[in-house]
Amino acid sequence: MSIKKFAGIVEGDIFTIFVVDSEFQGESGEAGERIIAGLNSQPTFVEIPSDLNVSLGWKWDGTNFVEG
Repeated sequence: MSIKKFAGIVEGDIFTIFVVDSEFQGESGEAGERIIAGLNSQPTFVEIPSDLNVSLGWKWDGTNFVEG
């Protein structure tokens, strides 16, 4: 088991800590590795409006969520 920790940072301040188990399989069979790869890529987090059912495969065009 490989546990990785990631700090969520805004303007130098840590606002959250994510702990991810690389062996977590999830529905895709490789969820832990996918999460770790994404977090290592300096992601942007955007709040999803309550009237949208956004899921994996959708895209963010910089303004709107777009079904993929």
